[in-house]
Amino acid sequence: MNLNRWVGAIFLCLVLFASRFIPHPDNFTPFLALSLFIGFFCRGYWWALFLPLVSIGLSDLQLGLYPGWAFVYIPFVLAVFLGFFLKAKPL
Repeated sequence: MNLNRWVGAIFLCLVLFASRFIPHPDNFTPFLALSLFIGFFCRGYWWALFLPLVSIGLSDLQLGLYPGWAFVYIPFVLAVFLGFFLKAKPL
């Protein structure tokens, strides 16, 4: 992974992390959209899964954990795999 990809990955993590603390309507955050975007543009499965999950995990540690957290993380994993599927199947 070259330096530009590292900088881009770190920037996306910071944007995702900060988006949890910016005032927004309920259930409206860019996490799901960026998970889909990362799945589409990232080359490796592990990086594509790592970026959104680490970002939301760090923000959850800051905000506090809650019951049912696993059910919140599952849609992000599915969005990453949907991004990979869309990349593999041209429209």
